[in-house]
Amino acid sequence: MKLKASDLNLIVKLADRGVKIAKSLNINLSRGDLAVPLAECHLAGVGLDLKRLAAFKNGDFGHDIFGIRRNFVDGKMKNCFLPRCAKL
Repeated sequence: MKLKASDLNLIVKLADRGVKIAKSLNINLSRGDLAVPLAECHLAGVGLDLKRLAAFKNGDFGHDIFGIRRNFVDGKMKNCFLPRCAKL
């Protein structure tokens, strides 16, 4: 499965928002630190509703984006984590 250009553009915007939130918490992350796990998770079969994620308030947004970064390892979700924006 390939990533659509529209999904990639949205993932970059989501990552930029995550970087701003992290910075406000004195956490230093790059766009790639967040965009890569998001894209990999989306492509690996978890399937994310990216538009829904973009509409989340910061609490739910942070849960998903930082949770994905922390728990999506080697192509699989670990620690029973399920993003709130997962397509079920």
